[in-house]
Amino acid sequence: NYFEVDYEGYVYCVELEKNHILYVRRNGRCTWSGNCRSSIMPITKYQKEYRKKNPPKKIPETDKSFLANPFESWWTITDSMARRIVEYGITEEVLKEAKKLCNKQFAEGECDEYKEVENLLSEIEDVEKKKKAIEEEFIKKLQTFDVKNPISSFRGLFISEKAYREHVNKRLDEKVIKDETDYLKKTFYTLAYPTSAYYENYSKSWDRILYDSKRKWMVVLTEGGYILSSMPVTKKLRELFEDHFKKAKISNQTLKIQRVSPNEKLKKEVRRIFKKL
Repeated sequence: NYFEVDYEGYVYCVELEKNHILYVRRNGRCTWSGNCRSSIMPITKYQKEYRKKNPPKKIPETDKSFLANPFESWWTITDSMARRIVEYGITEEVLKEAKKLCNKQFAEGECDEYKEVENLLSEIEDVEKKKKAIEEEFIKKLQTFDVKNPISSFRGLFISEKAYREHVNKRLDEKVIKDETDYLKKTFYTLAYPTSAYYENYSKSWDRILYDSKRKWMVVLTEGGYILSSMPVTKKLRELFEDHFKKAKISNQTLKIQRVSPNEKLKKEVRRIFKKL
């Protein structure tokens, strides 16, 4: 027997010691299965020397689902693995173990991959600090939200009165909202129940956090903890990001986009207001 419950929080995977093999059942069918684990895999010095002496005649193209070709890179970690490392606060432990792997397999200074991992984790930690600062400022504004005057309070969450009016009028022209109250509901629903979030790091202008809800609606927060935009998603995310890269290039800027985790405290605060409305 089973039943569904509303749940918020982490979902954990079973991991077994030794052979990492477990017996599972899905849709009434049973099978032996192996654990999926995130790991950094070292390559022995012998394998490195062998590759130099026997390079492959033709290196196959890397599938888009992989970060690097195994023929070109010895070991690395993906962006999602790096984000979890930073989120769980185990950066120092991971770097310590990575250093051990380098020193064990290669001579001092030969392991370039260690520096790549170190730089990736440092970059993600920097993004997390900036992201947290934006979200904390936005949460402060939410805590003063007056549910008796919701539209006035909602207007105050935007970067300016002018920006708010422009966005409301544009959404009305697009016929994606009925009125300002509907605009508030769509915005708050996206912030309360996001399915993904992305951080855009611009070299010359304000950074932004994009909260996305099922590829249907997106809310953009910017530095200072203000809403920059709240809009329907009319393109695939890849196309949307390509447009952002083009605009950044036109204005002589560099742009980096990273997937990030939605802020749990922010979600709870928005849901608290949402229920009262």
